[in-house]
Amino acid sequence: VHPDDREFDLQHIQRGIDHGDSWDIEHRLLLKDGTLKWVRAIGEPVVNENGEVVQIVGIIQDITERKLAEQSLQEAEVELKHTIEVVPGIISKADAHTGYFTHCNPALSNILGFSSEEFMARPFIEFVHPDDRQSTINEVEKQLKGSPVARFENRYICKDGSYKWLEWRATAADEKGVVYAAATDITDRKQAEEQIENLAKFPSENPYPILRIFVNGTILYANEASVALLKDRKSGIDQPAPEQWQRVVENVLASGLVERMEVTHQERVFAFRAIPVTAAGYVNFYGVDITERKRASEQIRQQHEFMNNVLESLTHPFYIIDANDYTVKLMNSAANLNDAPERSTCYALTHRLNEPCAGKGMLCPLEEVKETGKPVTTEHIHYDKDGNARHVEIHGYPMFDDQGNVSQMIEYCLDITERKQAEKELLEYQGQLRRLASQLSKSEEREKRRIVVGLHDDILQPLIFLDVKLASLFKTDAGTKPPDSLKEIQGIVAGLLHQMRSLTFDLSNPLLYELGLEAAVKDWLTNEVRKKHGLKTAFKTEGLTGSLDQDVRIFLYKAIRELVTNVIKHANANDVTVSIFADDDNVTVSVRDDGEGFDIDEKEKLRFDRDHGFGLFSIQERLKSYGGTMAIGSSIGKGTEIILTMPLNVG
Repeated sequence: VHPDDREFDLQHIQRGIDHGDSWDIEHRLLLKDGTLKWVRAIGEPVVNENGEVVQIVGIIQDITERKLAEQSLQEAEVELKHTIEVVPGIISKADAHTGYFTHCNPALSNILGFSSEEFMARPFIEFVHPDDRQSTINEVEKQLKGSPVARFENRYICKDGSYKWLEWRATAADEKGVVYAAATDITDRKQAEEQIENLAKFPSENPYPILRIFVNGTILYANEASVALLKDRKSGIDQPAPEQWQRVVENVLASGLVERMEVTHQERVFAFRAIPVTAAGYVNFYGVDITERKRASEQIRQQHEFMNNVLESLTHPFYIIDANDYTVKLMNSAANLNDAPERSTCYALTHRLNEPCAGKGMLCPLEEVKETGKPVTTEHIHYDKDGNARHVEIHGYPMFDDQGNVSQMIEYCLDITERKQAEKELLEYQGQLRRLASQLSKSEEREKRRIVVGLHDDILQPLIFLDVKLASLFKTDAGTKPPDSLKEIQGIVAGLLHQMRSLTFDLSNPLLYELGLEAAVKDWLTNEVRKKHGLKTAFKTEGLTGSLDQDVRIFLYKAIRELVTNVIKHANANDVTVSIFADDDNVTVSVRDDGEGFDIDEKEKLRFDRDHGFGLFSIQERLKSYGGTMAIGSSIGKGTEIILTMPLNVG
């Protein structure tokens, strides 16, 4: 038994054993040569006097041919359905007893304007022109009696109130009254026939050529409008007609059918309808000047050719997509990557999906255009004919119907795979640069720290010792006065000590390493900002435990100094507040001032301003390398706040 059918079979067999139920099922068998057979299996349990199943009697019947026939029939039905859907004429199914259509193909909506649902909701006789209803009823009655409709014409009302002429062919009704019918729109033909018939009533006054040609090819009649045309062909009344006309006469008299032909005369084009009068043995030719129509058709053809050439000149895919069913109505060669069949959907063609791409992590441009009615630009992954993924930038533009609804979308795709790859490489390079800058900064800090230690051990300590020794000289016995030069030397040494301490603090604040970030910032704000620059300062902390990663401490200390220095230089502020908050994962620093502030829209310009913002740019880049962020809030006259957030431990 085929693996997919085994559980199904076992369930029926087990039910037969447990409950004595018989079964009649179909399943597949795998033959020794690897082929499949469909079989019908009938099982009947046999029970003993105690009601216990002791045997199973079964019959297996080969139904492979029947199954294959059913499969072929299903495939044929699908193919027929698709064919019916694209046929330009109306194809329908009706119930002759009730007078309702039960199925109609899309051509009905295209011709009459009604949807299939609207058309099938009312008896079809209601759509027929009042003057044609009785003849239509007569044809239906013939169908119910078993006669098919070979050729029948009537008028059907359109949704806009106008009428269309339809030519019907239909089957006879079956025992259930079911009728299959096909209709062709012949409105244009009927209007032309009516026009010709009206003109034919007065052939001598008709501005277009009218002729009558006998069975032997002789011209029996020609109105004034025909004379020049015949003269140009060296013919006239009672003379043989041109050979082309004679061949038409032979054909229509033999077939009894109307034939059409075109004739050119002095840059004008005439369309003739040859109508046989078989009983009299001649053919009437009714001409209409179609020069302007031909020119219009040629212009349309040229415009179509021009548009096609324009589309084919585009090196990028171009589509026109139906807004209702996603089918591609038009595309250029660059778009037809997979030699797609007609009525391919955009998602099948570009994404190789069986359903629209909306909701799959991608913005569907068609859905967005339908919702907003505005052009949209987005990025997708499309697949080329070899199955390779390509990054594309999609530009979608809406097209509207008469009611203002989006009916179609123009889609133009730009292959940005190389650009995306370049962006990826750029991001990688930027990451490498950030890491290099971080390493350089750390190396710089280590070098500064080494210099500070050297200055402390080799210069500062001897100066301190010298200062102590000099001070001891001033503590001699009374009556002994040190020379003034010694006092001057002591002042010089004291000044050197102050400068050395300032230099070491500027290079690398020892408090940052010995007591931590909080002590270093507080000391700097007090001794540098408040005392030297007269700026009021406030310092707040919360959650700091003193266990900050060393790199975090160094970076935040330098960042705070940079931000506060910017306040001193540019903000024209009176107060500055520095706050540091920490939780289990992150540390946040806020530097807020009451200065002039700035327009936040100029922030991007500020990032590259050497006088104001290069420090901000440097801080932001370092933050990114640590996985942190920077936020700027400011408005003119209301000060500025800059907030830095980064992980407690940057590895």
